[in-house]
Amino acid sequence: MDINTCVATTAPFTTIALYSHVVPAVLTLFLGLYLLFKTKFSFSSKVFFLFTTMFSLWLVGDLVTWTSPVYNWVIFNWSQLDNINIIFFALAAYFFSVTIREKDINTFQKIFLAALTLPGFYITFKLGTVQNFDQAFCNVSNSDFLTYYKLIQEFICVGYIMIEGAIMYIEHKEKRSQVLVIGTAFVLFLSIFGVTEFLASEYGGTAYTTSLYGLFVLPVFLALIIISIVRYKMFEIKNIVTQLLVYVLIILVATQFLFLENSTNKILNSITLLLSVCFGYLLIKNIKQERVYIQNIENLASNLEHANTRLKELDQQKSEFVSLASHQLRGPLAAIKGYASMLIEGDVGELTKEVKDVIETIYKSTQALVVIVGDYLDVSRIEQGTMKYDFVDFDVKTLAETVITEMKPNIKIEELKLSFEAEPADYMINADQGKIKQVFSNLIDNSIKYTKKGAINVSLKRTGDTIRFAVKDNGVGILPEVLPRLFEKFTRAPDASKTNIMGTGLGLYVAKKMIEAHHGRIWAESPGKDKGSTFNVELEALHKGTAAIQPPKPPESKIEKFAKEL
Repeated sequence: MDINTCVATTAPFTTIALYSHVVPAVLTLFLGLYLLFKTKFSFSSKVFFLFTTMFSLWLVGDLVTWTSPVYNWVIFNWSQLDNINIIFFALAAYFFSVTIREKDINTFQKIFLAALTLPGFYITFKLGTVQNFDQAFCNVSNSDFLTYYKLIQEFICVGYIMIEGAIMYIEHKEKRSQVLVIGTAFVLFLSIFGVTEFLASEYGGTAYTTSLYGLFVLPVFLALIIISIVRYKMFEIKNIVTQLLVYVLIILVATQFLFLENSTNKILNSITLLLSVCFGYLLIKNIKQERVYIQNIENLASNLEHANTRLKELDQQKSEFVSLASHQLRGPLAAIKGYASMLIEGDVGELTKEVKDVIETIYKSTQALVVIVGDYLDVSRIEQGTMKYDFVDFDVKTLAETVITEMKPNIKIEELKLSFEAEPADYMINADQGKIKQVFSNLIDNSIKYTKKGAINVSLKRTGDTIRFAVKDNGVGILPEVLPRLFEKFTRAPDASKTNIMGTGLGLYVAKKMIEAHHGRIWAESPGKDKGSTFNVELEALHKGTAAIQPPKPPESKIEKFAKEL
């Protein structure tokens, strides 16, 4: 039966009513379906789909109520609107909780939200909601109880969202921005919806025209909710925002045909729609290709991470093996060196010159192997973090003099001179005396090995709270390109093997790590090839008077040295 119900009242606004209801309904339902299939029917997307479906049903029902000329359709839809509204708000609260918690709510919360919808169901299907409808003046009398209950239920659902958001904001600091953004979008969305719907239902045609424009804002907040959810990866989908914007643009352009009457406008809109589809297709295609590239890069990064982890495990095993092997070699080498030394010095009887020369060769080769094994053992300890340091207060000047005294017998070339200079000062430091002695010996020994003739000057100088130990020679020098990596493992000058074939490139690396463990600094300087070099070590000095100078220890006997090496 056709009766001019509210059509006459809303006739001037029919076009805007169609646009404000149809477009949001289509977009909302599309968002729900899109996420549902994109996430392969995940729990969150199912709840969201129910949420968007009820919102779309309300929009369609409200549109039919105000614009349809068919009386029965108007009465049927008008009687369902309040109940759909109540269900929609309950689903909104449910979806918000699931979204921010990233899991389902407990049974009590489900019962509470479900109970809020029961009065609406009872009144709608048992008692009826529309009590009187005056089609001449587009005036309807609804159930007073349902009208007020709907307002109370809307207020409760909005309050529920705010309380739930506040609890999550306080308990989960890492989710505060997420809860704030999504919670604000939900509250604004439901508040605008509730206010516009209340004005339209209570004040009829005049307020209806105002409420139409409020409906345009709802998809904006709905899109904000989706963007926020995607941003915080709650649906675990990539590039969805760009694709949604393309689809929404196409839908908005396509819906223009419902309202355009001028042929020129229709042609222009057709061209716009075609361009939107073409550019949208290219954009989505590029996004998908980019996603494939990103996925490949992520797979490569993951494989590289696994390979890196495996390499670290192998490097650790290598270090442990080197440490074990080096430790096991020290004993036999110390024994060979000790017995060779005893034979050379005649502790077990006089030797002929030929035999003594052979034993001296054995002794020198063993000594070189002891140094190499010691370097490897130090490197493995440094890499494993097991290097131990015994910090004591001692006079570094006395230590330097001792090292030079021990090193002088190694100089058997008349053209090579070794000197030591130290300005008058307090040279007390707190350090591991054995490690510092090892570093000094290494630097002086390097200068001896790589200086064929000339002089090696060792100096000690205190400046403020810093003590600098320097070894300067006029030997083979260091190339500028080698200097920056001289203290790295296995780094040697290109011509170093010609002068010292037994070098390993580990001594300076070990020295650097030991000095760094003392919070000091070590570096090398050289004008260039065949122009000599200077190795510097800086250590922090103790303030004068902080510790007494320790008396030098008596020299170890040959038997004590031998036992210590064993």
